[in-house]
Amino acid sequence: MNQGSESYVYRCRLRRVIDGDTIVCDVNLGFSVVLANQKIRFKGINTPESRTRNLAEKKLGLQAKARVKELVKKEFRMETHKDKKGKFGRILGIPLTEEGVSVCDILIKEGHARLYDGGKREPWT
Repeated sequence: MNQGSESYVYRCRLRRVIDGDTIVCDVNLGFSVVLANQKIRFKGINTPESRTRNLAEKKLGLQAKARVKELVKKEFRMETHKDKKGKFGRILGIPLTEEGVSVCDILIKEGHARLYDGGKREPWT
């Protein structure tokens, strides 16, 4: 548990990968209740932008996006914390691999992402 906030793990179905730190998926809440087409922002990380005029950053962003496509399967589990949304209203989540490993941790370890707390972002190039 994170400072008293409740943690949940949901079954999800991937619809598409937007970039290295954002996906769209259906979130199964149980009891036949599904939140469809939810934009999920990966909690605690930032990746380079894949849609930018900065070609060096774009290259890094496309690499991060490709890695997310490899790591997040069509059916996956996602950890969230109760009532936590990002500054743009997106659900903050941590996708998990089939083995239960945080995709965010993998992206950081491999250099595709940096820790991010929602403040000012450091340039990638």
